[in-house]
Amino acid sequence: MSHPLSPTRIFAAANEDASFEKLRAAGSGKIVAHVNDFVVSRARRFVWASDEALEPMIAAQMSTRLKPTPLFPNAGKV
Repeated sequence: MSHPLSPTRIFAAANEDASFEKLRAAGSGKIVAHVNDFVVSRARRFVWASDEALEPMIAAQMSTRLKPTPLFPNAGKV
């Protein structure tokens, strides 16, 4: 499991050392792409990017894998 902490840092947690070895072997480019996809696909309203080159990915992926809201299931519905 990994979650972004800032534009240049992620938090990663695992039960086994082998999981961290896979993460190290993947390389930073693949990790960045995976984390960006994970975050953008779960974004409900806003996504910020460092440049306009990411706009096609954002348009294609945004809100495609939303999780239900835990407290107010109708929040955000128009």
